[in-house]
Amino acid sequence: MSRWLPTLAAMTICLAFTGCTTWQVVDSTPLSESKYAYEFQAPADWYLSPFKTPDGGRVFTRDGTPLQLIVTARTRHKRAFQALEKDSSPDMLPQDLAETFVANLKAQLANDTIEVLSSEPVSLGGQPGIRLYLEYKNDSGLRYRSVYYAASVTAGLYTVRFEAPALHYFDRHIDEFELSVASFRFL
Repeated sequence: MSRWLPTLAAMTICLAFTGCTTWQVVDSTPLSESKYAYEFQAPADWYLSPFKTPDGGRVFTRDGTPLQLIVTARTRHKRAFQALEKDSSPDMLPQDLAETFVANLKAQLANDTIEVLSSEPVSLGGQPGIRLYLEYKNDSGLRYRSVYYAASVTAGLYTVRFEAPALHYFDRHIDEFELSVASFRFL
C-alpha cells in the first residue's frame, strides 16, 4: 500500500492543477460559432467535446467517437486541401469541389479502400455545396461509412461530417445527422 502512495499523490496533484474537462450534453440551443461564422444544432442528447479541432471544428458524439461522430469545421481557402497542396475558392463548382475533396481525403488518409457511394450537389446553409457518401475500412478491417457536406464560400471551406461503423451505428444515427445538417446556417 505504501509504495502506491506517492503515485496516488502525484495523480491527485496533477488532476487538481490541470482540471477536468467534461463533454457537454447537447440541448435544444444551436451551437453558435461566431468566430467561424456558422450555427449548428447537433442531435439532442449527443455530447459536445470541450476541445476544438485545429481549424476550430467542433466534435459531437453519442456513444463515443469510435462509434459515431459529427465534426463541423471551417478551413481557410489557402491550402484547404493540404494533402494535395491546393487551395479552395468561393467559386469552385460542386463537381470540382467533390473531386478535389475525395482526392485530398485519399491522399490524407493514405487509405486506398475509400469508395465513393454517392456524390451530389446540395445546399449547405443556403449555399451551393456537395454531399459525399463514402465507405472505407480502417487499419483493423472495420468498415466505416461517412457523409460529408461541404460548401466553399467567401469565408472558407465549411464541412459537416458524420462517421460511424457501417454495422449498426451508421444506420442508427444517419437520420439524426441529416436533420442537424438542415439546421446549419452561416452567420
